[in-house]
Amino acid sequence: MQTMRDIKIRLKSIDSTRQITESMRLISNRKVQKMKKRMEENRPYFEQSVRIIDGVLNNPHFDLKEHVYITGANKGEEAEKAPALVIIITGDRGLCGGYNSNVEREARSLIKKLGDAQVLAIGTKGRDYFRRRKRKIIKAYKGLSENPFYEDAQKIGETALEMFTGKMPDKKTATDMPRADEIYLVYTEYHTMLSQTPKAVRLLPLDHDAIKTKITDFKAKSKAAADETGEETDFAMSYDSGEQKFFEHAAWSYISSVIFGAMLESATSEQCARLTGMDSAVKNSEKIIDTLTLQYNQMRQGAITQEIAEIVGGANAVEKN
Repeated sequence: MQTMRDIKIRLKSIDSTRQITESMRLISNRKVQKMKKRMEENRPYFEQSVRIIDGVLNNPHFDLKEHVYITGANKGEEAEKAPALVIIITGDRGLCGGYNSNVEREARSLIKKLGDAQVLAIGTKGRDYFRRRKRKIIKAYKGLSENPFYEDAQKIGETALEMFTGKMPDKKTATDMPRADEIYLVYTEYHTMLSQTPKAVRLLPLDHDAIKTKITDFKAKSKAAADETGEETDFAMSYDSGEQKFFEHAAWSYISSVIFGAMLESATSEQCARLTGMDSAVKNSEKIIDTLTLQYNQMRQGAITQEIAEIVGGANAVEKN
């Protein structure tokens, strides 16, 4: 049975935990606002990258049907098949609910469908998850998940293109990196503060249907904005000569922007999950504190009542004598 001293110790411990979780909740709330602002600032660049790559693919003057970014690096039945590369974005820390485990399950399900795959991990949680399962880790990045930058996405995009084509972007020299026939990206898509879902997309070979779907969404949003402002945006584009080089630059920019956008969405989702988790922890600790305080007050009141009864009983005994 708990004594008053035990309850007092528990109250002090839980109150300390509540203060820590409350601080983490406030920090996560601030980070969410910051990451949402960065997502909004990045959206115009991402939309323009998608429009450019779509315009290039739809341009009748550009003969790109046999380009490696569209057909894939390995052709023919005799070509040696290389396992796909899965880029997974997780966090470096826990205490964020099911954020990490959800995206890890999505990546594991994708790898199961592919049959075999190599992993490039952004975040230590994803790295450790696949390392325990003896999966080949090509590269692992730490410290990018909560505060990503476009330069980081470019480096990761370079690695993906290097593995897919067998050479560095804009260079003809071969590379010693492992080869990959397909490149996939697994991240957490942000919807609202309370809704984030893991998502897997194919980066290479380029999925023109997915790009068309994005363009349709952008045009719908642009039309809605035009109805409000009365201004329409012209998406027509013109291109200079050097179609192959231009297309490769546009593809690299598109892949980097997709990776960067996914990193921003994942960072926002992680902070939302941590904010939700810490908010629940604060509320639960307050409930426990209220319950223990009531129990402590009842025990204290019982002890006081018992002491009064003993004093009165003693006084009555003295009077009788």
